[in-house]
Amino acid sequence: MGLRVCRDYGFQGNHDLVIGEIPRYSTTIKGAWALADELRERGLHLQMNDTMSAYRARFFTVDSTTDWDRESADGAYYQFADTAPLAICLASLKAAGES
Repeated sequence: MGLRVCRDYGFQGNHDLVIGEIPRYSTTIKGAWALADELRERGLHLQMNDTMSAYRARFFTVDSTTDWDRESADGAYYQFADTAPLAICLASLKAAGES
């Protein structure tokens, strides 16, 4: 189970109300896919590659599809990692402007 977000409503003792569970974005494909879905709604699409030594996640706009092999100034963002979920998370951070 992932981390839980709770609020303490207890005046006498601990009476936590669970608000929700934080997905494990970088360690489970289910969590990473939630990020990919969110970015897709914002106009960025995901391409995944297994390079045999690492996974490559690439977020791109429809306008950036002319150059598949390298990162460019036209809206393509990619990252390499040992696992697919981590590569997706790192690339999504880059696409969001976080290095």
